[in-house]
Amino acid sequence: MKNISIILYRMMKLNDRELKYECFKMALSSGVLTSILSIALTSFAMNIIRTMKALTYQNEIFILTCIVAPIIEEILKPLGLIFCNDPKEYLKIRDWAFLGVVAGTGFSILENSFYFVSTLTSKGRELAIAVIVFRTFTTMPMHMFASSLTGIGIGLWKRRRRWITPLTFSFSIIIHSSFNFLVISR
Repeated sequence: MKNISIILYRMMKLNDRELKYECFKMALSSGVLTSILSIALTSFAMNIIRTMKALTYQNEIFILTCIVAPIIEEILKPLGLIFCNDPKEYLKIRDWAFLGVVAGTGFSILENSFYFVSTLTSKGRELAIAVIVFRTFTTMPMHMFASSLTGIGIGLWKRRRRWITPLTFSFSIIIHSSFNFLVISR
């Protein structure tokens, strides 16, 4: 994990190294930590959805994967970026997008690890390997891209262009939801 952090950090074009490094650490940490929180909140939502007796199993899965999970995850993933203090606006919009990518990467690494362990213990090694490979090449880029949008939104919010932030979050939720819909409808 440390090597990935160093590689991603070096990719940034720096104006103020210390500020960007602190924001980088914050983005990666928040991505990883919010993955745990997201799993807990999604599990809680799943229990609530299952109490709705009128829903079929397919409807429960649809509501959970295409509505609840994308909203929870896209709101939580970039939370650490809110705490990046940039009073002199050293961070450009591309930096905020990159920090969103970092948060999405941290989130996806831990989420994929949970899926791998869960599949390994319940279905076996071969399927677990297939799951991790599939998720690494599909789900991880989706999380990275969607989080780049929320990173841009937070950057614009901090620059007082607040009207566009809800749009960036909405687009990231729509992208995530559409991706999940494509996955479950196969």
